[in-house]
Amino acid sequence: MDFIEETRGRHYTGSCHCGAVKIAMVGPLRPFVVCHCTDCLRTAGYTWAAAQLPHEQLEITQGNENVDWYASSNFAKRGFCKTCHAQMFFKDNDSDFASVSVGMFDNFEGMKTAGHIFRNSMPDCCHKIDDLSDMDVEFYATSDGGAQT
Repeated sequence: MDFIEETRGRHYTGSCHCGAVKIAMVGPLRPFVVCHCTDCLRTAGYTWAAAQLPHEQLEITQGNENVDWYASSNFAKRGFCKTCHAQMFFKDNDSDFASVSVGMFDNFEGMKTAGHIFRNSMPDCCHKIDDLSDMDVEFYATSDGGAQT
């Protein structure tokens, strides 16, 4: 997959949910990819979306000691925050690239989403996610607040 030219030389920052882990990245970055593999389903609770960049372009600027790496398969590992347990990173053992969760990004300038991978691993009830309606208003009217935007 090609890099997004608009991200070349651009600076990105981010953090986990609780802010214990902070990162800095310099483009170019590859587009976000939405993964539906069984491992992502089990570790993220549904899909997991991430952008990829050369490992040396990713810097953990705060909280490196708060990153816990989990060998999720015999070929890859995932990085989680020890405090809030947010899944932040995916790293193939034999690759010079790191994948960074969409949720970590503070800014999205120039970023794009390329598409889905491993759709055939999705549970049958989830196959038509692109056709689903936005339910923000209905969700907040029927709940006690739920997730904050």
